[in-house]
Amino acid sequence: METDAQKVMLESWRYRVQHRTNPLHVYCRLVDLGMGRFLSRKVCVLYERLIFPPGRREWRKD
Repeated sequence: METDAQKVMLESWRYRVQHRTNPLHVYCRLVDLGMGRFLSRKVCVLYERLIFPPGRREWRKD
């Protein structure tokens, strides 16, 4: 059985992972690293379609 502290920790960790793997966040980090906006956009479109499909069951909160 999970304690309240474990639930908070899990939710916090889950939020960070969701935020960091969000395609818009990835795009911004690629641009910050010096990749052009056009190429960053193309990479993130592929990333979003192949790796980060919308509505993934494991990301939804029930």
